[in-house]
Amino acid sequence: MTVATLALLLLAFRAQAQTEDCDALAASPFDTGRPPTVPGVPYEQMDSARAIDACTKALAVNPDNPRLKFQLARALAKGGKPPEQYARLYREAADQGVHVAVHNLGTLYERGTGIPKDEAEAVRLYRKAAEAGLTISMNALADAIMHSRGTERNESQAFVWYRKSAEGGHPPAMSSLGWMYENGQGVAKNVEEANVWHRRAAEAGDLDGMVFLANNLSSGNGTAKNEKEAASWFRRAADAGNVQAMRRFGLMLEEGKGVDKDESGANVWYRRAAEAGDTDAMVFLGINLMDGLGIAKNEVEAADWYRKAAEAGNSQGMRRWALLLARGTGAPKDLPAAIAWLRKAAEAGDIEAMRRYGRELETGRIIAENEVESVGWYRKAADAGDARAMSSLGLMLENGKGTAKSLAEANQWYRKAAEAGDTDGMVFLGINLASGAGIEKNEEAAVSWYRKAAQAGDTQGMRRLAAMLEKGRGVPKNERDAVGWYRKAADAGDAEAMLSLGFKLRAGEGIPKNEKDAFKWFLKAAEGGNVDAMVVAGLSIEGGFGTTDGRPAAAKWFAKAAEAGDVQGMVRYADLLSSFHGNVRNKTLAKSWYERAIGAGDTEEKSAAAGLAKLLAQPEGRPGSPDNFKVCDTEAPEGSQEAQRARIEACTRFITLASAWTRQDREVIHAMASAYAGRGFAHRLLNNRPATCADLRKSRSLYVSTDWQEQVGNITKILQIVGCR
Repeated sequence: MTVATLALLLLAFRAQAQTEDCDALAASPFDTGRPPTVPGVPYEQMDSARAIDACTKALAVNPDNPRLKFQLARALAKGGKPPEQYARLYREAADQGVHVAVHNLGTLYERGTGIPKDEAEAVRLYRKAAEAGLTISMNALADAIMHSRGTERNESQAFVWYRKSAEGGHPPAMSSLGWMYENGQGVAKNVEEANVWHRRAAEAGDLDGMVFLANNLSSGNGTAKNEKEAASWFRRAADAGNVQAMRRFGLMLEEGKGVDKDESGANVWYRRAAEAGDTDAMVFLGINLMDGLGIAKNEVEAADWYRKAAEAGNSQGMRRWALLLARGTGAPKDLPAAIAWLRKAAEAGDIEAMRRYGRELETGRIIAENEVESVGWYRKAADAGDARAMSSLGLMLENGKGTAKSLAEANQWYRKAAEAGDTDGMVFLGINLASGAGIEKNEEAAVSWYRKAAQAGDTQGMRRLAAMLEKGRGVPKNERDAVGWYRKAADAGDAEAMLSLGFKLRAGEGIPKNEKDAFKWFLKAAEGGNVDAMVVAGLSIEGGFGTTDGRPAAAKWFAKAAEAGDVQGMVRYADLLSSFHGNVRNKTLAKSWYERAIGAGDTEEKSAAAGLAKLLAQPEGRPGSPDNFKVCDTEAPEGSQEAQRARIEACTRFITLASAWTRQDREVIHAMASAYAGRGFAHRLLNNRPATCADLRKSRSLYVSTDWQEQVGNITKILQIVGCR
């Protein structure tokens, strides 16, 4: 053998060795043209530096080998080299018939890496490689068709290519095929078949397949529910770096489903997923940081995670970040920013945010009131299944706020809300059923809904059920059970129930009589802000029912009720202020509260008028002094019969005190009594001219015109006192 021959043999040996090194370090598992003995190296596992060195040397001695060009391009891409370098090599290899190079060149066109982006060209290349039998290209082509990238969406075609790729053994296609079956896209829905493919994908190492299978195992969707196996698949996918699996496995740990409950461990996985960019995990971690669940409470860090999730587009993160900004929790209070984020969350599809934003528009607390827009958001949330929004929408319809009034439609939404488990809906529907408002009256059905709400912990449901039991409406009368529900509602903080329970204790109805305990409940309700209870507490103190507190304590509660706008509270407070008893007397303030009560036009107006009359009739100094008989000279406020009566009574009461007066004083009485006959008599009075008997009779006629018989009798007595016949 000649030296030249030996040299050629040696060169060929080295070239073969270098090719084998390149194959061993950079061959693709998807390259159907690689030698049968070469397994290929997954892209993630490639040692790019060694692969580049080996393939560069191999290509140098075999510059026309298309497989070596492809493998060098692959190594350069993994090594982060300039895209133009490996794009050229991919193209050359593709032109020489390396199908996997055709595929990789397609990915460069799809992403615009090293060459101008051209999704249509990417689809053409994927199809070419797919038709040549490359399963990875079949899957890529299906993805492009499914998501309208470079071609029209066609679910049926996408399904065909996914199936071909999956049957060819490509794990990602298996999970995608399962997803098509599960959602009925491109094929009839078949969750059982979906799970077959999810499992094949999972067992082949596909992380999406693991997650899809675990999701269905955890919920029993199309397969027997198996939380333990679900947790196992989530853990495998999480360990392999799937961020969704990290979050889902964290949730399994937090809830103790399929694994031992471990809130601390859950937060470890939430944090990993959050740091990897999973926005739901950011929210979950924020929730636990806010509540101190399995982790040290940290409102500032919680707010930061909510903000990150919000800025990344997570609608729940937007809503939670908005609520923190509104409260100033974990971040400075910023109401304009809060309402802006709440609206963003609503527009992004967060159902709770829709309802909350609707509520802010209804109330106008931190944004301009807009009832019409409020109804729109309530309806969106209700249509999306939010039961509380259904109840809110029903209220708007019932009251004609922001929309045409419709009791019938309101009741439809109340029923939907009630059937969806919302206790407000149950109570509102019960109220209308009990009264027949916009719906056929049915007290038995009302009781049924009240009971459901009560059993679900709703205090208004408890209280209304108690009232039905107390009165025997829609259910046999049962005072004892009524008291039981009143007590449950009261113990849960319902002030109206406290008041009702107090009345039951004071009367001994359905429970042993106990005025002391009754007063305690009245007081607790009053301290909780219930205005009716404030009045009852004051009355109880005045009457000594269950308490020995004095008049100042009663005055305190009447004053609170009065300041809250309660007319009875105004009258009772004024009564105490005008009284000669105790140390709270203040005639000026009493007069002011009586006048406010009269002006309120309430059913207590007559009591207020009577109280004002008594106050004005109280003498100061000499009985006949001008300060005392002014009441008989002042015209009644225009349009107020009660105020007119008050002044008539004041004048009359003042006059009837005259039994111990002198004859000179009685001459003054003539004038005071006659003042009500008109301005002419007032003029006589001011000029010290006594009124005539005719004047007094005219005064009596005025009393008659008010249909106030008691005062008619009084003026008759006055006529007798002064000697008129």
